[in-house]
Amino acid sequence: MKFVVAGNRHEYNAHINKMGYNPNEYVYVSDPLQLRGRIEIEGFYIGTYYDRPDIAEIQQIIAISKSMVLT
Repeated sequence: MKFVVAGNRHEYNAHINKMGYNPNEYVYVSDPLQLRGRIEIEGFYIGTYYDRPDIAEIQQIIAISKSMVLT
């Protein structure tokens, strides 16, 4: 499963459809809590993700996840 951080669900849906991705393999990150406790998070950022009010928390959770893999 890959996580997609997009500005909103519409951007996520448009990207998944455009790229022909299987929506069962790609998850829209609607809340940072979806990522908590996960290790080796895979995915990408699209659209206006940088405008999200929770982007700093999402990036922090991803950074912590990645640091746990290295130790």
